Amino acid sequence: MSPTSRKKEFEGAKDPITLSVIYNRLLTINQEMGITMINTSISPIFAEVHDFSCAICDWDNRIVAQIDGVPSHTASAMEAVNAVSRAFTGDIHAGDVFVLNDPYLGGTHLPDITIMKPIFYHDQLQFIAINRAHHGDVGGMEPGSYCPEATELFHEGIRIPALRIYKKEEPLLDVVNMIRINTRMPDDLWVDMKAQVASCRVAERRILELLEKYGVEKTRTTIEDIHQYAERRMRLEIDRLKDGVYEGMSFLDSDGLSDDPIRIKVRISVKGDEAFVDFTGSDEQVTGFVNSPLANTTTCVYVAFLTTVTTPDIPHNQGVYRPIHIEAP
Repeated sequence: MSPTSRKKEFEGAKDPITLSVIYNRLLTINQEMGITMINTSISPIFAEVHDFSCAICDWDNRIVAQIDGVPSHTASAMEAVNAVSRAFTGDIHAGDVFVLNDPYLGGTHLPDITIMKPIFYHDQLQFIAINRAHHGDVGGMEPGSYCPEATELFHEGIRIPALRIYKKEEPLLDVVNMIRINTRMPDDLWVDMKAQVASCRVAERRILELLEKYGVEKTRTTIEDIHQYAERRMRLEIDRLKDGVYEGMSFLDSDGLSDDPIRIKVRISVKGDEAFVDFTGSDEQVTGFVNSPLANTTTCVYVAFLTTVTTPDIPHNQGVYRPIHIEAP
């Protein structure tokens, strides 16, 4: 998309200048969250490998900004926030922090622990700061939690549903210790989890400054414009594709426990400005540890569209995912 076209897209917003300023400010907050994580964690997997992601969701659990992270975390963290919202309906307060790693509730795999901090302004939930990080060990059969011999989820480590681990800004040590004692490096895990909390607190401080400057109504209106702008951008790009059905198939060599190849089949139907992605025909769940939970599968689809159909400057938020529909039996 040319700069002129992008300018016209921004002009479609109620206030294109404020849209640009607030959106880029959110991206900068993402980056500052990442810098905080690198500087306060102790594991080389964060400081040197950068195997973590930072994101910001809005009051409706929609990712509105996500720039500092790895592709497999792009959209899946949004599902973790939804899981917290369901589990703690009516019981989410300022000063809370939540944790989750369950692949069936929006996690990717067990080593990826997601920390979520709701951000309140004038007693109203406005945003949720998110940090998802791959920890060195979360228990299981093997150190490091990658076990080729695993045949069920419980072999891979501790499974954490949506839990509150901070209340009124103080850690709930009984919950924290229950998680720590199930790992081989409990002290390292806790220090790195606190680094995740610190990165979310940075986001909270910066977002409260943003709300103080622009006010709730202006900020919320602009967030809706950001989602709509991203959706329009994606729909324009999909609409440029030729309508039709596109099919592909590939195979994994095995699941590590048998020599049988594993079929992955996908059918993409392009209809106007929408795309329908269907994995029907792929092999069913296998015994080995190569299965992909739904949150991971949807993220892979979104990343494929973001990296092949659009240009790198498109926002990575919930709006950009709306024209893409996924069926994964």
